[in-house]
Formats: sequence, C-alpha cells, structure tokens
Amino acid sequence: MSEGKILNQKFSRRELLRKAVLGGTGIVAASALTACATPTPQVIKETVVVEKPVEKVVTATPSPTKIELEFLVPGLDANKYREPFQVVVDDLRSKYPNVNMMMNNIQWELDREVILTRLVSGQAPDVIYTHSNRVAEIGQALSGFVVFDEFPDFARVAEWFPKARLDTTRSIDGHYYGLPVITLIFGTALNMSILREVGITEPPKTWGEVREICKAVTIPGKRWGIGWPMGNGIDTAYRLYPYALKAGGRFLSEDLKTAIWNDEANMAAMQFMLDLKADGSFVPGTDVWRGTEEWNAWKQKVFAIAIGGSWIPMVSAPEWADQTILIKTPMPERGVIGKYPSPTLSDDMMITITRASKHKEICWEFCKLFTSAKHNAMWLDPKMAGQPCNKECYKDPRWQQFWGHEVYEAEAEVATPWPYSTILGELHNEYTLSISQVWAGQKGLKEAFDEGVARCNKLLAKT
Repeated sequence: MSEGKILNQKFSRRELLRKAVLGGTGIVAASALTACATPTPQVIKETVVVEKPVEKVVTATPSPTKIELEFLVPGLDANKYREPFQVVVDDLRSKYPNVNMMMNNIQWELDREVILTRLVSGQAPDVIYTHSNRVAEIGQALSGFVVFDEFPDFARVAEWFPKARLDTTRSIDGHYYGLPVITLIFGTALNMSILREVGITEPPKTWGEVREICKAVTIPGKRWGIGWPMGNGIDTAYRLYPYALKAGGRFLSEDLKTAIWNDEANMAAMQFMLDLKADGSFVPGTDVWRGTEEWNAWKQKVFAIAIGGSWIPMVSAPEWADQTILIKTPMPERGVIGKYPSPTLSDDMMITITRASKHKEICWEFCKLFTSAKHNAMWLDPKMAGQPCNKECYKDPRWQQFWGHEVYEAEAEVATPWPYSTILGELHNEYTLSISQVWAGQKGLKEAFDEGVARCNKLLAKT
C-alpha cells in the first residue's frame, strides 16, 4: 500500500499502536511513532480527528431474493382444486415470504403431452401434480424429475404413507420420483336399492355369486345386472384389469420386459365377462361406451353392479345414493388362479419436482407441506374424488364417514397400479383391441389375447 493511501486512512490511537506492536513496519510503524511522540499542532489536530467518534450508519438488511415458482396442475379448474390447493400455497408463503408460487391449469387429458413439451422446450415448471405412472417415462427415462430419495429427510417423510402407496412413486431403477398424494382404489359398487327389490341383502364374494345376482336383477330390455365399457378404449382396460388382478394375473412381467396378460388368470377374467354377456345380464351396446355413458346409465339405474371408487356417490342419483355400497372386488370360486398375489387396481397421483427447477429445496418443502396430514386431509372432502395417502388421515373422524373407507383402507396396503412401462399407452391400445375383438365375436379369446400379447412384446423389444 502506498504511503499516501496509508496517511489518508483514519485510525484511532489504539489501532495505530496495535499495528505497530504487532509488527507493523515501515510507514505504518513510523506514522504510529510520530503520532505518539511529536506534539506538533499538525499532529495534535490529526490525532483529534482520528479519535473523533465515528457515527455509525445502520443499513437495513436486504430482504431475501424473490423466488418465483410454477405449480402445474391438470384439472385445476375443472376439478375445483384451485381453492384447496391455494391453501397449501399460502402456507408455503407464510413460511417463506419471499416465495411466490403460481398455479397453472392444464387439461387433464393432455397432461403428459404438456409436461413433455414443457420439459424439452426448456420451459419446465418447478412442481407438478400428475399421475404416478409418469415416474418411468419422464422421471427415470428422460431424467425429467428429481430423485426424491436423495433428500436428507426422505426416509422420515416416507413413513407417512402405506408402503404400497409410496411405492407407486418408485420406478424400476429403485428410485422415488415424487410423493403420493391420492389413490383411487378400484372396488365393486352395488346399488343395494335394486338388489333389495329381488330380496338380496348380502353382497357377493365370488364371481359365481355375481352371476347369480346379475341374473336375479335383470329385466330384459329394461335393466341389467352389470355394465361398463367393453370397446377399444382406455376405460375398458380399467374395468377388466381389476378382475384379472384379483385372480392373480398381471399385465407385464416383474422386469417390465414381457407382456403376460394372456395367462390363465387374465383369460379367466375375460371369460367371466363373456359368461355375464351370455347370461343376458350385461348391458348391451357397451362396446361404444366411455365413462360418461357408463355413469349416465348408472344414474338411471340401468344396471346394479359397477366397478367402483370414490366417484360413485357423485354419479349416483341423490334419492338413492346412500343405498350404494363398496365391496372388495369378488374372487374366482377357486381363489387365486394366477401365480401372483391378489390385489386390486389403483390409479395414483403424486407431486413431483422437475430437475430443471432452480429452487429444488424450496420445492421439496412445498411437497412435504402438500402431502402432510394437515393438507392431505383436503381429500377427506368427498367432492375431491380421491382417497388421501397420509396414514394420519385414517385417524380423522371424517374418514369414518367417507364412502367405502373400509375397503379403501384395507386395499391401500396392497393395491397396485398399472406397470410403469415407458410405452404403457401403446400397450393399452393393444390390450383393449384384443378385448374388443373378443367382445364383438371377431376372434376367440385365446387367439385374440395371444396375438395381442405378441404385438405388445414386439413393442417392448424395441424399448
């Protein structure tokens, strides 16, 4: 440092002496000695200036940098999620005032396409509420989502959920790419007002008992025992597969490399549907149905037994909605036919963080808030049409009033989603094509299922 710069600095006598005593040499030491030993007016004047108390200037601590986050939600407005979801957003804001999270709605049917487009175009949101089956294609294969088990407190948070529900966010690589929010457990719904008309008060436990009940309630041309989509569409897949699972069947092998839905259990489930049709107990014309037609017919009491979930009370007529019940999906008479355990089907939603987010830690805090017992309890409102995944919600008094809660709670421990293949959509197309061919009588059951499985395996071989 130059002599001029040093002399222009202002030091107190104590500071100058300290510099000299601690080994300051040259101009610093000389300046210190001069200031102490030479009582010239100039030096005295300088000393007074140096020792004059310096007024402290207090500068306000700058506020934390504003953080802008985007939360992408399919069906945000259509499903009336905005208000309850906003409560969680506001809770985050109360903990982190510098964080602003904006929720954006996308169409439910387009969530996969929108998510993929946003990721590859470099416009990724920070947090997404989406189907858990996205973990394989987008989370693992495209590295689009954060690996949640790398967060230090993940193991503690994982204890909030039944293991089967947590595992819906795990891909085949063993990593978790989200936290479970809700599950839709597929059971069997009964309109007991129809069953009681013919003297039936006990729900069926086997496929044979289902057939007998359906025969009993059927009035040709007016009312049937059972009905749901049986054409070439995704709704069909979701109606048949719960019965195949109950029989011990599976769609793909455990390593997801081979289609196996032509095994004995899967074909037995399809044969059960054909038997109901042959009995005259299955609503005719359902090969052109989608979910909308199904629930319109249910509301008009066209049939008495349906694949059921938390949506049943909402699609039932008010005058008899309280007479509907949910049971576990019945089993074959001889029990499990296939080589796998006997769960039912689940459709699961999770919350996840994109790898492109620049604020992953704050997003992780939001995900924990969103799935905490406090906020997961929003799904105890039947209008939300989903079952909460946080185990603490099962202790809430509102859960005891939740339609079908006994079935949901029991099946939550074992229910399994569709296998998380990266080409699940294409495989579904082949599956429902085979079902529709059998239903329409275009091909025999074994022929159609064998050919459909062969097509699936060609697709899988390319992945």
